[in-house]
Amino acid sequence: MIWNPEFRKNIQLEIDSVKLILMPIVLGMVFVSVYLSNTKELAAQPMQITSLVLFTLLVFVWGTKMVVESLVNEFNNRTWDSQRMTAISPWSLAWGKLFGSSLFAWYGGLYCLLVFAVTSLAVPTKDAQLMLKALLIMIFAGCCIQTILFISILTEFAKKREADKMTDSSYSVLGILLLVKVSLIEAAVHDTKSVMHWHGIAILPIDMLLYSSVFFCLWGIVGMHRAMRKELQYENWPTAWALFLLSLMIYCIGFIPPGFIQGAPLLFLFCWISFMIAISLFYLMLLVEAKNLVDLRLLITGIRQGAWSALAVKIPSWLVSLLFAACICVLMLFLAGTADLSSIYNDYTFFIPQLPPLTLLCFCLRDLGIVLHVNFSSTKKNRDMVALFYLAILYLLLPLLLSIAEAEALLPWFIPIPNAGLLNSALPVAVQAGFMLHLAAKRLRQKSKQADNIPQ
Repeated sequence: MIWNPEFRKNIQLEIDSVKLILMPIVLGMVFVSVYLSNTKELAAQPMQITSLVLFTLLVFVWGTKMVVESLVNEFNNRTWDSQRMTAISPWSLAWGKLFGSSLFAWYGGLYCLLVFAVTSLAVPTKDAQLMLKALLIMIFAGCCIQTILFISILTEFAKKREADKMTDSSYSVLGILLLVKVSLIEAAVHDTKSVMHWHGIAILPIDMLLYSSVFFCLWGIVGMHRAMRKELQYENWPTAWALFLLSLMIYCIGFIPPGFIQGAPLLFLFCWISFMIAISLFYLMLLVEAKNLVDLRLLITGIRQGAWSALAVKIPSWLVSLLFAACICVLMLFLAGTADLSSIYNDYTFFIPQLPPLTLLCFCLRDLGIVLHVNFSSTKKNRDMVALFYLAILYLLLPLLLSIAEAEALLPWFIPIPNAGLLNSALPVAVQAGFMLHLAAKRLRQKSKQADNIPQ
């Protein structure tokens, strides 16, 4: 670890003797204050809670802020491009930046772990186990959030390559994630009697939260490595993203209660949940990933020439998600045509609204055309935000105007409406999708001609 040049550089930038001395002194003053404010017999649990809170603030909040600021400063100071040209491997550069920039925060967090371990000896075994699990959740969840924001910053690099400055606005989502995480941990720690089921296995909420933190932390590390490879111009196969989709689908369908439904309706419910996951990640990656003109041209060329090996390394994550959704849609249509699904539509409409998957897929294609059309326009700033604004008009403002005008019959043309029927929903949306994809393809050809005519 110490031989990683990026890690050594961050040690020299972030660590000095004054900081190393001040951190344990300040933390020691806090812990002594907590200890003295309670009786000796009752001080253990407040000390544990204080150590967990301080660990969260140091590693999860401050450490993540340091990671984000480190990457943003590299971009704004114009030193990132020179780093991309070095011989350091993507994995070494990724973890060197992730843990090197937040090393001082982890240094303080280790003192909190030490206090937690010592005070655990003075509490009942059952409570100590719960607090230990809560601590492990803090560690894995903190690492997961750091990797997610690390990935988001690297993704922004690709979209703002020509920008002068970049802000760390993505750090603002940390407060929401922190609130959700702490709320889940607090609820799970206090809920020691209820049992939840995952794929028929009885699991305590605190254990499920721990396993989930490990699951998403590991995938966050994989995504961080993959994002760094892409940033350093390495070829990325879509295998990792496809496996993540499959594993997330398996993870989510495991929460269906045992004995809920059986047979073909259960399989249809599995497909419906997987379909919604694929669509959700399609929209997320469509708005997050950079829509590079060169990569899309290579992708189209690979499709026309049947060069599947070259095509695989250029396929974006949003397209992989869309292909997953299309395959699941075909399976759902087959089940709807061959099996009796009336019971699931009648008894479980909360879980499966009567929305044909083909209609939702047409909405995805329409929105894809809108986003690509805007990204290939002459607008240079915040193209994805402009596309999101157009989508907000289609999904929010236009339906509101139609409702005011008492033209509810036209609502299925613009938003998914249950029980609207294929002719009144899928067909009009398919026409819109074809029109928008045609406009996007036309603009792509125009941009390609302009790029080819630029003198070298």
